[in-house]
Amino acid sequence: MSEQNIAGTTTVREQGFKREFLWLAPALLSAVLLFYFYLRSHPYPSFGAGLYLLIAERISEAGYALPKTIPYYTEGGVPFSYPPLMFYVVALIQDLTGVDPVTITRFLPGIVTVVYLVPLYLLSRDLLNSRPQAALASLIVAVSPPVLQWHISAGGIVRAPAFLFALTGIYSGLRLYRDRDQRWVVPSLVLFTLTVLTHPVYTVFFALSYFLLFLEYDRTLWGLLRGAVVGFGGLLLAAPWWTQVMAYHGVDVFMAAAGTHGGIGGGIPSVASLVNVHPDSAFIGTVWSIVPVLGV
Repeated sequence: MSEQNIAGTTTVREQGFKREFLWLAPALLSAVLLFYFYLRSHPYPSFGAGLYLLIAERISEAGYALPKTIPYYTEGGVPFSYPPLMFYVVALIQDLTGVDPVTITRFLPGIVTVVYLVPLYLLSRDLLNSRPQAALASLIVAVSPPVLQWHISAGGIVRAPAFLFALTGIYSGLRLYRDRDQRWVVPSLVLFTLTVLTHPVYTVFFALSYFLLFLEYDRTLWGLLRGAVVGFGGLLLAAPWWTQVMAYHGVDVFMAAAGTHGGIGGGIPSVASLVNVHPDSAFIGTVWSIVPVLGV
């Protein structure tokens, strides 16, 4: 039977896209408006991200080889152990277009911040089995100050794409585990690799989400094997980066980085710090953080 409707002008699939877009439109519109006002109020990107731009510059100068250190930030330079993907992207944009690096840090994070609402909505819709709840969750994430602070600002050239890859990958994982559809193994593997090569904290978020999906939907040997293919496969595909870093600096550079800025190794201090939240911000911060998760 043809997908054409009675009028013969719009397919069933196109009708589905339009319906989903209507539910997602409030979040997208809000995100675009916030991005517009951010650009109007920030002729210079918030939080600077000078180190990130310097990394991209050094990569370009080295002919797109991994730099060993990044100068100026300490006496001997900062050992370069950062996941490199977005620094290569920024370097490539600069080299191909000649766009000012400040312009990149003003526009790229905001564009991605709008785009990642799409996989967020799809993930919420399928998890909650409710379009209204998914639309509300997407809207709240779109305007949530704690989320915007790190994604629309200059450092969002790394964090916003990492969130995009992670959300899309978790949606792929939902289809892989809940539907047990093998076709989602490759997209999941690719998206996990991209996340590993972008930001370590979002990598942990991705991996923990897959573990929860495994527990909820597919506690079988095949489910375990699928997760192993995605997890270990992603680490192997990212090996050209982390093996080179270990050859330069050893494994200690990763261990040291994991304990900074509330990172992976600093998880316990980060949890403990939640107890000492200032009363003026405790209620609002908690609401904005919890509501998107609940989807209500």
